[in-house]
Amino acid sequence: MSTNTMAEKYILLKEFGVNTELFKGEQPILGSMDNTLFPTLSFCEKEEFVSVLEKNEAVVAAFVSEAIVRDKNSRIQWIESQNPRKDYFNLFNKLALVNLEKYNFKSKIHPNSRVEMGAIISETGVKIGENTVIESGAIVKSGSIIGSNCIIRSGAVIASEGFEVKNDGDENFLIHHDGAAIVGNDVSVGSNTTVDRGFYSRDTIIADYCRIDSLVKISHGVKIGRKSLVVSNTYLAGMAQVGEEVYLGPQSTIGHVKIGDKAFVTMGSVVINNVGKGKRVSGNFALDHNMTMDILRNNMTQSIKKGK
Repeated sequence: MSTNTMAEKYILLKEFGVNTELFKGEQPILGSMDNTLFPTLSFCEKEEFVSVLEKNEAVVAAFVSEAIVRDKNSRIQWIESQNPRKDYFNLFNKLALVNLEKYNFKSKIHPNSRVEMGAIISETGVKIGENTVIESGAIVKSGSIIGSNCIIRSGAVIASEGFEVKNDGDENFLIHHDGAAIVGNDVSVGSNTTVDRGFYSRDTIIADYCRIDSLVKISHGVKIGRKSLVVSNTYLAGMAQVGEEVYLGPQSTIGHVKIGDKAFVTMGSVVINNVGKGKRVSGNFALDHNMTMDILRNNMTQSIKKGK
């Protein structure tokens, strides 16, 4: 990060009453109260969470409601606010706009790649490797990093703005996304699939040799491991972590979970808990596949008996 960019961020922190000396020249991080990255600026709306922040050595400052009792001699700078949540996310959005400046470079498309007529490539902030095909109607936005030997099918959108909405007590407001959408080497992305850009500076990543079908939604900060298959109409919620060689069946819904290497998610499953390495899950809500089958068989048996 350039010295100018860091200086811009520190000026913004000061405008919101933050003591920048606490950040010791490091990149300021806005995060939740359990964030482990130093130096973190957070917010607190309830008194019971003060102790949580105090115990977290990564947190150096926090916006806090004026009515909350806290130790004013604390190592944490408590920044009094009438609306801590609103101030926190207002600052977050301003810092995100500074982060976006890193995508102001002229887009770089390898001369051996093919961009079909009707495809839209942002003039800035895009990198595309060799032998990659961008089909007609695809949209590649700023913040897209696409490797070699990839295919981006018609209608796909790479690095779209994700959906993150916060309520400050008065209104819902959108949160800016400042990360990248990184597509590895030898990846195919199907028609009308959407890959959101990263959030909280955590990039969205599709690793090498993945195959993403049509009509898939990949939300901000998702990571999909090498050689994984994601079939049509699957939805991956923000920050979902998918291992290597994973199969996500048609119309799967993947929550904010971790899915281990070589796991298998069957068609229509709704996954709300972590899935272990090599596990096969089914159902809504998804359970171990064999357990789900046993439940269905038992239910069918009971229904047959009642019908006699």
